[in-house]
Amino acid sequence: MGAGFIVFGVIGTIVGIMMTLIGFFDPTVTTNLARAGLIVLGLATPIWISGACIEVKNWFYNKYQQIQEATANIGVYERQQEELKVKLADLLEKYVGHEKELIDAVKQRGTDKLMALLERYPDLKASETVANLISNLVSLRKTIANQEEKYNSRVQEYNTWIQQIPQRSFRPASLPEKIDFK
Repeated sequence: MGAGFIVFGVIGTIVGIMMTLIGFFDPTVTTNLARAGLIVLGLATPIWISGACIEVKNWFYNKYQQIQEATANIGVYERQQEELKVKLADLLEKYVGHEKELIDAVKQRGTDKLMALLERYPDLKASETVANLISNLVSLRKTIANQEEKYNSRVQEYNTWIQQIPQRSFRPASLPEKIDFK
């Protein structure tokens, strides 16, 4: 919507300037053309300025929505990760319930520590179910890291843009002045 205002306004401004210049400097043209050019210029300029303001506000809303989406995605992956940890902890309790250290490693998000502890249990490590759960945990951790990187990139862009002039004047009041990184 804002882009249409900008294009229309810029074209109107150019036409208005041309009409005004022709009306002032061409003696064969009446001064009415110059007046009409000033009127077109006076009407078109606010239109494209309004369009530019709309585009800036829309950019803020769009970027904020992208940040909210990234936050939601991270939450989904973290919940999936927690579910896998519960499944793995339950499975490990069945195998080695007496090894509290191993089960605590699963519950405390220590995937690297878990891998080291599983070295002590070759039969458990060789279990296809355990291997799949651990592989899924590692994959989810990488996915979460990638999502956090995407989130931080969008936050960086938002926070940088919002501090610049004239954009800071057009920030919708409902949006935050700054968003924290993950």
